[in-house]
Amino acid sequence: TAGAGPRAERCFAGGRNAWASAQPARARALAAAAREQTDDPVLRADVDRLRGRIEVNVGSGAAAHRIFVTAAAAVADHSPERALDLAVAATGLAAYGADSGLVLDAGAITTDPVTGDSPSTATLKLLLVAMTAASRGRWADAVDGLHQALDHRLADARPDVLAHLGQSALHLGDDLAAERCFAGMLGAARETGAGMTVLYALPRLAFPLLLSGQWAAARSVADEALALSVGAGQTALSATPLALLDLLAALRGADAPEDPRVDLDDVAERHPLGILSGPTSDLRRWAAGVRSAQAGATGAAHHQLSRITIPALTRMAALDRIGAAVRADDVRQATLWVDELVPFADATQWPWALGAVDHGRALVSAGPGAAAFFESSLAHYARANRPYDLARTQLAYGEHLRRSQRRVEARPHLRRALGTFEDLRAEPLVTRATHELRASGETARRRDVSTLVRLTPTELQVAQLVSQGLSNKEVAARCWVSPRTVAFHLRNCFAKTGVTSRGELAQLDLS
Repeated sequence: TAGAGPRAERCFAGGRNAWASAQPARARALAAAAREQTDDPVLRADVDRLRGRIEVNVGSGAAAHRIFVTAAAAVADHSPERALDLAVAATGLAAYGADSGLVLDAGAITTDPVTGDSPSTATLKLLLVAMTAASRGRWADAVDGLHQALDHRLADARPDVLAHLGQSALHLGDDLAAERCFAGMLGAARETGAGMTVLYALPRLAFPLLLSGQWAAARSVADEALALSVGAGQTALSATPLALLDLLAALRGADAPEDPRVDLDDVAERHPLGILSGPTSDLRRWAAGVRSAQAGATGAAHHQLSRITIPALTRMAALDRIGAAVRADDVRQATLWVDELVPFADATQWPWALGAVDHGRALVSAGPGAAAFFESSLAHYARANRPYDLARTQLAYGEHLRRSQRRVEARPHLRRALGTFEDLRAEPLVTRATHELRASGETARRRDVSTLVRLTPTELQVAQLVSQGLSNKEVAARCWVSPRTVAFHLRNCFAKTGVTSRGELAQLDLS
C-alpha cells in the first residue's frame, strides 16, 4: 500500500531507538515488522543490519552471520557502501567462530579505493581486505591492512566502524589498537547515552586491559558491565563480564566471584549470548585451567585449557596452555601448540607472539638449549606491553637457572618476576616466586601492598575518575549512577586509603 514505506520507516526508527535504549525484544519485533512492510532493498538492508546487531549481542552469532551475508548480497547493486559494511560485519563474526556456512561472492563487494570515498568507507574497504587475508592465514597482509585502516581518522570514526576495528585488532593481536578503539567507542557512547553501545564496548575493552597488565582497570570495566547489564534487565549481557571477573579472580588466586543478582551457569544455560558465546565459554575454561594448575591438578588444567577454541583466545592463553601440557607430560601437544603459533608470530612480528613462541620452545626443549630460548623470549617481551607474560618468563627462566645450579644468575630474574606479581596481586605466583628466590639463596621481602586491593571495582573507578579532576556530578554521568552514590563510594575510598581530600587521592597510584 501507499503507506507501507512510511510505516516501515517508522517501525525501523522505533526499533533503532529501542535497541539504543537497551530494549532488544522490542527492537527485534519492530525490526521484523519493518522488514515485512517494505520491499525497498536499501531500507531492508538497514533493517537487516539492525536485526544482525541484535543477534550479535543477545541472539545467535551464526544467525547474525547469515543475516549479514544475505543482506550484503541483496543490496550490493543498490548501495555498495551498505553492502561493504554488512560484509565486514560477517567477516568479523566468522573470525570468532560465528559462521553460518554462507559465503559471500567475492566479486559482489568492491574493495578498490575510489576517489571520494568517505573515511568510513575507505576504512571498511581496508578492513575487509585485512580480515579476508586473516581468514586465509595471510597474517602479514592482515596486519598491514589493519594498520592502514586505523590510519583513517580514527578519532572521527563511527561507533560501528570502531567496533569492527576493535574486534579485528583483538583477533590480530594488536592490544593497543583494540584498547584505543573500544575506549573511543565507550567514551562516545557515554556522551550520547547509547546504553547498548556502552554494554557492547565495556567487556571488549577488558580484554586488552587484561593483557597489558591493567588488571584493576579490567576488573573495573567488567564490574561496570555486569552492573549495567543487570540494571538494564539484559541478563544475557552479564555472562561475559562475569566470566572476565572469574578469570581475573583465578589469576589472583581467589575463588570465583559470586553475585547475588545473577548466576553464570544459569545465564550460560538459559540465555543466547550472541557472538560472545564462544569467548565466554573459553574464558571459563581458561579460569578453570588456571585454578587447576594452581592446585597442582596438572591433568585437569591441561584438559580445561585444551578446550579453548576461539583462535584469539588460544593465543591469549598460549603460555598457560603450553605450560599445562608440559606439566602434564604431553610434550607432543605442547610442541604442536608452539608450532601452530609460529606462522602467526613470524608474519605479524608481534613481540608478545615471538616471546610466547620462544617461551614455549624453552619449555619443550627442557635441556641446555632452553636458556637461549628463554633469553630470546625475554628480549621479545621487553618490547611487548604484556607484563604478566614477561614476569612468567622471568620466573620460568629463574627456575631453570636455579635447577641448573646457576643460582646467582637466577636471582635477578626471580626478583623482577616477584615485583610484577606483587604489583598485579597475583598471589599464587607471588608465593611461587618467593619460594624460588629463597631456594636460590636469597630472602625475599614482601612489599607493603597498596590499600587499592581492598577497594571494590566501583570504588576504584570512582577514585580514578575523581583523581582526574572530575566532579561528583561528572563522575556520576560517566558511571551511570547518582551523585549521591558517587559521594558514598568516595567516602569509602577516603576511609580505606587513609586520605582526607580529593587532592591527596590524586597523589595515590591508582593504576
